[in-house]
Amino acid sequence: PQKVFNHGRFEGSKSRMAQWMQNLVLGAKTGDQLEGVSEADADASEEEKKEFVPKKVRVTIHKVEIANLPEVNDDFAKKIGAPDVEAMRNSIKLNLQHRLEEDAKMKRREIVNDFLIQRYDFELPLSLIETERDHRKKEHLSAYEALSEEEKKNFDEKLFIESSKSVRIFYLARQIVRDAKLPISQNEVQNEAIQFAREKHLHVDPANLPKELFALALSKIILFKAQDYVLSNCTIDKVLDPQESQTL
Repeated sequence: PQKVFNHGRFEGSKSRMAQWMQNLVLGAKTGDQLEGVSEADADASEEEKKEFVPKKVRVTIHKVEIANLPEVNDDFAKKIGAPDVEAMRNSIKLNLQHRLEEDAKMKRREIVNDFLIQRYDFELPLSLIETERDHRKKEHLSAYEALSEEEKKNFDEKLFIESSKSVRIFYLARQIVRDAKLPISQNEVQNEAIQFAREKHLHVDPANLPKELFALALSKIILFKAQDYVLSNCTIDKVLDPQESQTL
């Protein structure tokens, strides 16, 4: 048996909890030990369902809590930094719109990646792919160790393919930036590195950023610059399925 969570806190809603787990815990009380089998959600993609491996699971209910929501008034709005309820609602609306726009932008960027991978094929040194693979593997090491030998094999194969695509995209993006003479400033890279550090809750000196952090930020800037350049010069004006569109 492998312990996945220890006193983890879960919200028992459809949007926050897998359907199999929700079915298992609803109606349970403190102290109950529940046993079941994990399953892919009904609305999961066919690929996700195919790759999903059911697991026998034991869940212990340590505590049941019910959220007491505060009254939505101007006092509440001020506690979260807004002058009143109307301003708070407008702020939330703008934030949600921004998230939707960012999600749409990321989907378009993925289409650019797929297009470039399909259109421009070239050989890569195996050492580059292996280095990227090992770096990614470290991020999932604890989960990797809990897999069966067959699952490890499938994971390694998938990780190798993803690493190959990632390295290939980086070199393609760098070439696009060079050919198009797209400017990249020190300030852009520094701001991206600082933002990344904040997201990861890392404490860094903005005037003396670690080389690895700076390199990660530079790679991201190069990729985004190249993707935006392709999108701004493509011949389509809507997101298409990469499998259906061979040209941009």
